[in-house]
Amino acid sequence: MLAVERLLSIEVTGTAFKVAPTFEPERYEQQAFGVIWDEPIDVAIRFRQDQAPYVAERVWHPSQSVEPQPDGSLILRLRAGGRFEIVRWILGWGDAAEVLAPSDLRDQVGTILSSAAARYGVISPGTKAG
Repeated sequence: MLAVERLLSIEVTGTAFKVAPTFEPERYEQQAFGVIWDEPIDVAIRFRQDQAPYVAERVWHPSQSVEPQPDGSLILRLRAGGRFEIVRWILGWGDAAEVLAPSDLRDQVGTILSSAAARYGVISPGTKAG
């Protein structure tokens, strides 16, 4: 995670680090999606039928539940913080994932995907800008 090669110098200071008495590492471990923690949100993502087995076979977060759908797709639900990491993870699934909730996360992912499609000159599925 730490890109050591980007460090230019290190300096030892006399500054002491004190852990806040209210810090609960277990809470962060249980609630963060990755290494970035922020307030947890309830997330629901539908995964396409061909990806459902891969999603179902792994624990992505301790809070997750999976709901197989009649059409073979799967809905993954979890409660986690770390929106940046959640968004990047969803984007990694490409068009195999659809955010169902929360609506602002769906909008954020949709905006990013629309921007990416525009960069490639794609207007709608199967159509290219001329």
